[in-house]
Amino acid sequence: MKKIIISILLTITSISALAIPYQINILIFEHLLSKNITLAHAYNKPNFNITVPKNSIDLSAVPTTGITSQLTDITNKISQHPDYKIILNKAWQQEIVDDSSTTYNFQINNKELSRFISLNKYNYINFKTNLVLHTKYGDFTIKQSRRLKENELNYIDNPLCGILIQINQAPTNHTQLPNPGV
Repeated sequence: MKKIIISILLTITSISALAIPYQINILIFEHLLSKNITLAHAYNKPNFNITVPKNSIDLSAVPTTGITSQLTDITNKISQHPDYKIILNKAWQQEIVDDSSTTYNFQINNKELSRFISLNKYNYINFKTNLVLHTKYGDFTIKQSRRLKENELNYIDNPLCGILIQINQAPTNHTQLPNPGV
């Protein structure tokens, strides 16, 4: 009987650590209204001594061929609005291990945005931003954490920008970014 119980526990433990393929959809847009700048000055100025983790994956190099963003309709509406500017619109597939010690860091580095975002999963998907938004008014930190549920659209608000993120289990017919085994 003890052997059966141990076998069941080992099976459950190994199943919970399996990598599950997800599709990550992220949209970051800047609020172009200058009145938001006074609100943004209440936020901390960026600390440029923070470095991007060594195991980071360059988000611009993540393959997206054949992957359609699930935020296309929202992206189209935001891009038509004169008060918003789309900074990042990306959808990719990624295996995520349900293990609190495995974190996936994605480096972002373009003229409007730099630093990284992080994902990890332990029951829920945890999403963290450690970004610097570069505007004509200066550089501003966007540092937030959010616990996400699958298939929910999440909005992270900041006086200078908005972040929409949705994470769903991926269809199996696309190439996925492999689990880096971090």
